Amino acid sequence: MAGEVITTSGTFTQPATAVTNVLNLRYSPDWLRVINLTQARAATTTTNLGIAYEWWAYMGNDNLITMRGLTGTTGITSTTTTTMASTNGVPSVVYVDTSFPIINPIQTATVVTVGYPTVITVPTTAGFYVGGTVRLTANTAAALAGQVLQLAGLDFTVTAVNANGTQFTIGYMPQLGASNNSIGVQFLGYPALTGFQPRNKYIVAMRAEPTNLAQTTITFSTTHGYSVGQELRLYVPAVPQNPGYYSNIPLNGVEATVVAVGIADVSGITNTVTVNMSSALFGTFLFPTTAIAGAVNYQWAYAVAFGEDTAVAEGLHAPILQDSVIDDNMIGLILPVGPRSPGGQAGDVMLWMAGTAGLPND
Repeated sequence: MAGEVITTSGTFTQPATAVTNVLNLRYSPDWLRVINLTQARAATTTTNLGIAYEWWAYMGNDNLITMRGLTGTTGITSTTTTTMASTNGVPSVVYVDTSFPIINPIQTATVVTVGYPTVITVPTTAGFYVGGTVRLTANTAAALAGQVLQLAGLDFTVTAVNANGTQFTIGYMPQLGASNNSIGVQFLGYPALTGFQPRNKYIVAMRAEPTNLAQTTITFSTTHGYSVGQELRLYVPAVPQNPGYYSNIPLNGVEATVVAVGIADVSGITNTVTVNMSSALFGTFLFPTTAIAGAVNYQWAYAVAFGEDTAVAEGLHAPILQDSVIDDNMIGLILPVGPRSPGGQAGDVMLWMAGTAGLPND
């Protein structure tokens, strides 16, 4: 007996800073077609710039049929090149079912930059995409003395993937300062943790708001999903003999309410929340150095959402009950950005259609 035939379609427009597009289809697709309307309508196309794409499930991730433009042609013409091959590390289409975790091998980073943003060099970024998550781990095969131990065990959102195929950026990590150059890297895909928002999130920076010392802005290592009105319980350990270990005053169990989302921190990072907690509670927040992380029983700083202050949310004209209704579990496709990827680039208008083929197992 044939399976059910399902067809879904839609459009999306990439903003000025292009972002990975997620098609949460709620079913397992057999095929996908995408047309870059912006490039198809262009007076002249650019060599190798993607115009139309076709993907079938049997191809697997990062393989698809691509129609690419030739300089001087108009839209999709008979002179457009058509290929079906692996994109050689350039992300194209990624199938995701969050009920099955993505397990990728651990690579060893050879360079971790000390400035902001943090750029990590690995043997290959094949399959990495913006919005995915990497977990950094201590590399047991290498000497610990050469590793960035203060990042070991933390998850980070990938904010950029270099076209050279070996570098990616974790843009939510403030400047590390002096550091070592090695760390284990495991790409986890999307999302890394449980599907329900809000999640427990690792804290990488805290600072008093310059215009309101009764408020504190907190920066997280991965996209947080928190909203105004939510209540957070903070766990920020302190080690008196190591004053550079987060804070000189422990904040374990301190509770605060989110009053704003997205205020830039000192590094310009906007993956933040601002809470109604005075900076007098913790003084100066310092992210541990490699030396401190290797010398003490290292614990991470993190936040746990445990409820909502409805009065605060309503007073700031924010939606209520956000922590009880957001479910990030998904079955669908991820379309990363790029000149030859079906996610398109800045300003591109993309038309997509996906569906099942009515096969017995659909």
